[in-house]
Order: sequence, then structure tokens, then C-alpha cells
Amino acid sequence: MRFVSGLALFLFLANLALADEIARVSRSFRLENEGDRISYCPAVAYSADGAWFLAGLSTGEILEFDATTRELRSRLAASKGPVLALALTGDGKSLVACATRTGLVLQDVGSDRPRASRKGVETRYLAIRPGDGEVATARSCAIDIRPLPSLQATVAFAFPGQVTGLAWSPDGRYLAGVDNLGNLRVWERDKKKLVRYEEFPLALYAVSFHPDGTRVAVGGMDKKVCEVEIASKGSRILSASQPYFVTALGYDPSGERLAVGDESCDVWLLSASTGDILYHGKHHHECWLSQVAWTPDGTEMAFGCRPNTLASRPAVHRPNLAAEAQFSPRVEGEHARVMTVREEIVVRLGQDDLREAMQAAVGRLRALRLARPANQGGNGGGKGENDDDGTRDLLLQVLSSGDPENLRPELPALVQDPAPSREDDPSETVVEFPDEHRTTTVPAAPAVRREDLAALDRDIRAFPELAPLLAREQEVVADRERAIETGVEELSGQWCINTWNVQR
Repeated sequence: MRFVSGLALFLFLANLALADEIARVSRSFRLENEGDRISYCPAVAYSADGAWFLAGLSTGEILEFDATTRELRSRLAASKGPVLALALTGDGKSLVACATRTGLVLQDVGSDRPRASRKGVETRYLAIRPGDGEVATARSCAIDIRPLPSLQATVAFAFPGQVTGLAWSPDGRYLAGVDNLGNLRVWERDKKKLVRYEEFPLALYAVSFHPDGTRVAVGGMDKKVCEVEIASKGSRILSASQPYFVTALGYDPSGERLAVGDESCDVWLLSASTGDILYHGKHHHECWLSQVAWTPDGTEMAFGCRPNTLASRPAVHRPNLAAEAQFSPRVEGEHARVMTVREEIVVRLGQDDLREAMQAAVGRLRALRLARPANQGGNGGGKGENDDDGTRDLLLQVLSSGDPENLRPELPALVQDPAPSREDDPSETVVEFPDEHRTTTVPAAPAVRREDLAALDRDIRAFPELAPLLAREQEVVADRERAIETGVEELSGQWCINTWNVQR
């Protein structure tokens, strides 16, 4: 559409969620993947002080990274088969891991030599009891309790079905487990007493204790996330309609948010009090998220995953690589250029001599009934429709919420032909916003004609000092996008363990 270039000056709609996003992809833990050997990473853990990060790979290796610099500190050849699960002791000095062909092992972090091992034990689910005295491991229809360092099973808690998840309460008093028949069971460990039992209609795959130790979150095949009280016997549904099986759960250390992973590698962050969705992203394509790990300050989370397709290899989610590429010095330099130009645009929009032309153009925007997306907040008026400052406020909100970080044109999706798009309600049209995973309904404005849009285009083109700034902004944005694409290609040859920064 020819009118789009001019209209871009007023519809610089950016990643609307970017500035206020609760979570976003951060720098990943990376290593070269020669021969494409690494296919998945089912087990992840942060140390208790958040200084380093462990990952168990499909190659049988356990990697230790510096959590701040992302540098690889050690690489242990733990097994010839995939690492199935791992957990760290509270002091961060030792780990318990399980891998095919090797079994269950206890070893010091950074050492290739096990302190103890139990061959023949294979489990995808294990957790070290707070206090480091013992480890719980799933075995078919039971959870075994194994003292450290011997790893010899001494106590077993039985289940009707095959155990699919387990968790200790933060004080180590309770042990919770779930099975593939939909059973949740919670024991008081030292008394060996079943204190809570709840039956769900379908298989459960995940369980997590709240940091206060009074309740657990569970999820599974019914695509719900439920919170179950231990003492009061009450329960509530946090999320009633997840799109896929819930396979991983983990409260953040504050207990205010709950990380959720599913069978399709979708990452969710829910409010633990209301169940509201705070964030939705993607880990890979077609993998089963198997574990959640949080830093102790709750500012970063990571997920383990294993394949759920015949290919036995999750597919890379390219937008995550693009997000990762933005941390490179080259892209950061290009981004600084973009921000410089955008700041010039915002400054220019605030100058007095543009007010009259801006008022005319904004009036046409109102006449054309191109509404600002509802989730940006506010009613677009600011200080009143007939006030100069109010008009400027409205324009800046339409442009960028006053933030040059948010300037980015998404015009093809926003500017619609005037013809109604819904037979059931010809007075409305649905507008889609790329990469936002959302839509908004705005009036279809049947009176809008292409001549009206052309007139608006002429109004906007009457801003001579903005035209070169717009052209320069488009150039530097294109340079940044090329730098990101180059970074994506470079990252494609590495194995990336994704992490997410989370606002506190």
C-alpha cells in the first residue's frame, strides 16, 4: 500500500510487551556442538549461591558453567548414555546424577571420580532432601529413600501407578510424588505417614512445593495447573486451560510466580496468587520440558528438556537464537545507532512548530478510527482531546508510549481495508499484531476511503524534518536486523541452553 510509508511516522508500534515484559530470553549457556552430537539436555540445576550452573546432556556429559560469565568451567564424562536426572547438595560441593548404563552416582562437582554408585538404577526423577542427608529416587511404582553417601535404598513409599514426579518441601519434612494414574501423595518423611492424598482424572507429570511448604502445585494430562493444600485439604485451579500436557513446574524462591513447562516445549510464567499468565515463550520445538531450575534470587530460570518425537531431537526455536544474538557487541552497537535516531525523532515530535500539523494528523487518526491496542493501557486521550499537550500525548502514545525503545513499524498488519471482516458483526474488524501472539478488535470504520488515507499520508509528509529521520531510522534498523541474522547463523553451530531473565 502506497500510503504506508507516510503513516509509519504515526504508527511506530514497537514490541509492545518489550519494555514491561516480565521475562525475556537471556544469554544462554553455550558450547560447540561438533558433529551435532548433543541433541537434548534433560537435567539442569543452579548452585545454592547462584554462582554456577550444571547441565546433564544427552551425550552423557555433565557440564559446569560460571553463571555470571557463562564460561564452561568443567566437562565431566559421566556416562556413555544420556544423563536422565541430577540434583545438587545444598552446600554445592556434590551432586547426585542418574544416567543410562552408569546408574546412580554421587560425586564431587568438578570430579570425574564417583564417591558412590548404584549400577542398574535408572530414574528420571530424583531430589536431594534439604539438609543433604538423603536422596529420593523414583522407581516404577515407588519412591526410594537413599541415605548419602551410600545410595543404598532403605525406605520405599508406594504408589498405585508409575511415579512421574517428586519433590521435597523446603524444610525437608514432607515428600510429595505423583503418578501416571493421576495420584498425588504427600508423606511426612520421618513418621512415614501419608498426610495428603488427592486423585485426579488423568495422569500427572509434575509436582512442585511452594517455598512456604504448605502446598504443592501439580499438573499433567488434563492440561490444568492445580494447587493443593497439605494441612487444610483444600485445593484450587491456577490454570484451567493450558494448551498441552503440563510436564514441569517450579515456584520461584519468593513463591509469587510459578514456572510451567509443557510437552510442546512452551514456557509459561503464572502468578502464583491469581493464575494470570505473566509470560509465554518457547524453549525448542517439540520437546518435553522435564525440569525447572531457578537462581536463588529468582531473577533467572532455566528448563531441562527431552525429545517427544520420533526424531529424538528437539528442533531449535529460531527466535530464541535471534534474542541471544542481540547480546553480541556487534548487535549492541547497531542497536545504539537505532536508539540515537529514535531519540532524535521523539525530540523533534516535542517541538512547538509541529503541533498544528500533529493535531490535524491525529484528528484524521481519530476519524479513521485506528485504535491503539488495548493492552497498552490508557484511553489515548491523556489531557483532553482539544488540548495541545493532550494531542501530543496521544500521538506519542500511538507512536511509542513516549519511549524510543518502543519505536518499530508494524504497518501491514495494522492498516486494514475498510471492508468488514466478520459476517456476524460488520461494525468490527480483528487486527493481528505479528510476534505478539495476540489480536485486538477495533471498529471497522466502513466510512474510511482510500482518499482519506491518502490525505492523511499528505499531512504526515508535510513534516519535512521528520522524513529524513524516518529514512535514517529504517536504514539503521535494517543494519541491526542484518547483524542479528549473522549472529543467528553463528549460533546455529552451537548448543544453547536457554535461560530467561525474570523481573522481581
